[in-house]
Amino acid sequence: MSQAELSRRERQIMDILYTKGPSTVAEITSHMPDELSRNAVRTFLTLLEGKRSVTRTKQSREFIYSPATDKSAAAQSALSKVLDVFFDGSLSEAVAARFDGSTKKISKDELARLEDLIKQARHNSK
Repeated sequence: MSQAELSRRERQIMDILYTKGPSTVAEITSHMPDELSRNAVRTFLTLLEGKRSVTRTKQSREFIYSPATDKSAAAQSALSKVLDVFFDGSLSEAVAARFDGSTKKISKDELARLEDLIKQARHNSK
């Protein structure tokens, strides 16, 4: 299931799990952007488990929740969705938008990494 098919609260919980890693209900509750009870978080986790978005393991008296999909696969899925929705599937349009529309400077290290990725992509497409 993609992030786009989740409710706002479910996405918030998934974001926390991807950022913080495996977490308890109390840990997730403490990182929610706005106040939500532990029972409400537990309910959303149950829904996410039913959607096969999270898994849980018992550790002493608590359950530890983790994303069912690794961060890299989730990132690929989210990026594909953004490219399709906002840039008609065009990676170059997305990159151009980042260069054109941002006041945030791109570091020399990031530019060097982009150059390396482009060289690698050219080499792989031969």
